[in-house]
Amino acid sequence: MNCRWCKLEGVMSVGSGLYCLKHGRFLKMRVDAKQKGKSVPSYEQLEKFLADLHNFECPHCHREMCWQRKDGPNRVLTLQHDRSGQIRFLCFACNTAHQFDNGDEFYNRTDGTKTCRDCGHKLPLSGFFKDRRVKTGVKPYCKQCANVRTYAWRREVAYLGKTDWKAY
Repeated sequence: MNCRWCKLEGVMSVGSGLYCLKHGRFLKMRVDAKQKGKSVPSYEQLEKFLADLHNFECPHCHREMCWQRKDGPNRVLTLQHDRSGQIRFLCFACNTAHQFDNGDEFYNRTDGTKTCRDCGHKLPLSGFFKDRRVKTGVKPYCKQCANVRTYAWRREVAYLGKTDWKAY
């Protein structure tokens, strides 16, 4: 079967129809925006946003984006509704990082700083514990907030009668 929009070979099933990767992703973005109460761009607007992308790469981090999560969960093309009202495409990783910055500070962030997900303070990367698994190389919570969370967890575990921290 072919895509309902462009008549290319349909490979993505959305609802009861088959779509090419691009139009299937566009449909999912529009449905998500509507469910979240955000403005729903037309297909023409989405095509324009796509045409504005350079080499199908994220305009913020410059990593190559893809259409499906199975091709790279952090690289999936997503629709970003900025707090200023602007709509644009970003990769999933940048879209997620944007939500934790105050306002649209995400786009103006200088290298070497990060906003704590808990307290909202903007600190140098040295104010965060290291984490090699993430792109920034540091945990999402500043050292102070991470310590508060750790001590709260330890109190909770001690309440359950467990005090051997080496076992965890």
